[in-house]
Amino acid sequence: MRSKHLSAGGKYTRENGVYASNYVYGANGDARIGRLYSPLDQETLSAVTGLRGELATGPVSHRINLAANGIWQEKRNAFENTAAGSRGFGNLYEGQPVAEPPATSVSGDIHDPDTTAKVQNRSLAVSDTLGVLDDRVLLTLGVRRQSIGADAWSAASGARTSNYQESITTPAYGLVIKPTEYLSLYANRVESLQQGPTAPAAALNNGEMFAPYRSKQTEVGAKLDWGTFGGSLSLFRIEQPQGVLGGDGYYRVDAEQRNRGVELSLFGEPLDGLRLLSGATWTKAELSGTTGGRDDGNQAVGVPKFQFNLGADWDVPGLPGVSLNGLLLRTGGQFVDSANDYSIPAWTRVDLGARYRTKMDGRGVTFNAMLENVADENYWASANGGYLTQGAPRTLKVSATVDF
Repeated sequence: MRSKHLSAGGKYTRENGVYASNYVYGANGDARIGRLYSPLDQETLSAVTGLRGELATGPVSHRINLAANGIWQEKRNAFENTAAGSRGFGNLYEGQPVAEPPATSVSGDIHDPDTTAKVQNRSLAVSDTLGVLDDRVLLTLGVRRQSIGADAWSAASGARTSNYQESITTPAYGLVIKPTEYLSLYANRVESLQQGPTAPAAALNNGEMFAPYRSKQTEVGAKLDWGTFGGSLSLFRIEQPQGVLGGDGYYRVDAEQRNRGVELSLFGEPLDGLRLLSGATWTKAELSGTTGGRDDGNQAVGVPKFQFNLGADWDVPGLPGVSLNGLLLRTGGQFVDSANDYSIPAWTRVDLGARYRTKMDGRGVTFNAMLENVADENYWASANGGYLTQGAPRTLKVSATVDF
């Protein structure tokens, strides 16, 4: 038996806004506040294709998969910001208004930004899943050839700042053992070439693209599925470089980040029409190989020690096609710097929504409405990259999908 698939898509993004860049220098939240205007246009195209086939060699079954994909991306942006000496004084927690600092430097044409980055990511993978004992034991062996090409230009001068073409061939292994119809035990290891990070707009070397790196992930776990009830438990380990926004304002890839953790998920339908889904993750993200060993053993920047979520979806009796849903999110504290001197607290958010499924002209149509952050909580959502991302206020989102 053979099957093939092909999918393609594209996305265009335009961002245009004025932002306050807070450079915290005191434990009590004292900060120097700068102004950043960063118009951005970004175009992304992607394509995925593959071929699957099944055959048998004696008592061994084979599921062969050949897959190819590619992503092409182009960015055009410019920057208008405030020099260090012209930043205003403020505090993260006092809530006092601060006069907008002046823009003292401009990089690029903010009215018509030039191309500052082009990235191509392509891969070709082949794998074979061998099954024995009526497929109660499955062994997957695979190999992947991945290439990343990137070019970057300075928004200020137009000079090329990055130009690389990296390719690697990585293996993939996976083992699944099914002692019963409902229980699966598994283990896998994968490696991949990841695009290097780009210095954020808040960094003095904003837009600088760093070389790609190899990430490694190992996971073991168990899955239990009784149809209307089930869950999974896994242990994982991920190794990758760590990018940090330093106290001098420059973004660098410094040290290695090793994430070790436990992930638990549960799902079920305790009542007809009521579906529950929950998950929890505990992570220890440790740094090693930092400059001079200064921050070895510290928690990595922007990685919460725990995450918890609980979701519910309920079909309203007597109203065909109408469902109500809710989501509770709880995320642990995160460190802002690799020295672990500054951190943001844990936060909790509640979202509530509704969905209506119907047919129009014979086509399935789904209308969705979601009110995020119902309590309008103020919180720092993330410290990823060494800079703070503020949680969105109470937000209403509506959408509609049509089946073709």
